[in-house]
Formats: sequence, structure tokens, C-alpha cells
Amino acid sequence: MSLPQIEPGAHKTILMVLPDREFTNQLSLPLKKSGFGVLVAHNGNTADMLLKTYFDQIVLLITDLVLPGKDGMYLIEEVINDDNLKNIPILVLTNLEDEKTEKKAKEFGVCDYLIKSKESASSIINRVKGILALRNINSLKEVMHN
Repeated sequence: MSLPQIEPGAHKTILMVLPDREFTNQLSLPLKKSGFGVLVAHNGNTADMLLKTYFDQIVLLITDLVLPGKDGMYLIEEVINDDNLKNIPILVLTNLEDEKTEKKAKEFGVCDYLIKSKESASSIINRVKGILALRNINSLKEVMHN
């Protein structure tokens, strides 16, 4: 795990919660090269701790749903129900192809639900950049309206 406050990209840190270490590395390296800090957790318990510790630096949560410890749906519910976390966009990245689960995740407000086996690392990186660009536009709109 790399600490976001000492990395370039602090205050624009992505928390990736994926049990597959190799796949995590395929995504984290290009994100770091794009200027993001990256925190990695391979289980839900560590992710929960990182969310609570670095809530003010995390700009995106990427999570699988099938995780050791607390599962991805638990993490999603934690984020949407916590005042410190509720503005963090969530991208589900899983191999769980289940319409009911996908619908539930989207009802919770996840930005996207991607099937890992159907996506390339570059398409996932592009989706991450799109989510964060939209987040920045929406933040700017809020500032302008206030």
C-alpha cells in the first residue's frame, strides 16, 4: 500500500478494492502515471479502514463485489450512508454478472458497473478519467451556483 499524502496526486487518490493483485497492478500503474495517488486493498476490512482514514483524499472508489471480509455491497452502503464519504463516486469492477445485483448497485448510486473480463485495462482507465472529469464539472457547477 502506498500512502497518498506522500505521493504525487495526494487529494486526488483512488482507492482500489480488488482481490486480484495482478489485475490491480495493471490498473494502478497507469493511474499513477496519470497523476493519481492510488491506495490498494485486497479485502473489504482493509478498504473500510482506508476509507475512514483517507476520506478527505479519496476521489474515487473502485471496488469488486466479491471480496474477503466485508463485501463490496457493504462498502458501497458505508460510502453512501457516511457524511464524510457520500460524495465519493463509486465504480464497480467485478466478474459478477447478475442483473439483480447490478440493479441494486445502480440504485445505490454507483457511477458504473463494469465486468472485468469484458474490459481492457485501458478502457477501465478511460472510464475512470471520465467519471472524475464529470465529478470535477459537477463540483464546478456547485461552486458557481453558490
